[in-house]
Amino acid sequence: MHVVTAKPAEPSSFTGLLIRPDGYVAWADQDAGADGLADALSSITRKPVGVAT
Repeated sequence: MHVVTAKPAEPSSFTGLLIRPDGYVAWADQDAGADGLADALSSITRKPVGVAT
């Protein structure tokens, strides 16, 4: 997995995105939290994933 920090070209309300290898958004967050991120990662990797917050 690669972690990339970026700033959008245009204003956005999203504080986090998880992009699948095929380019689709698997998870998005607008509250600067990680709710649902572990589930999204687990669905992509097919392995249990823990997320440190």
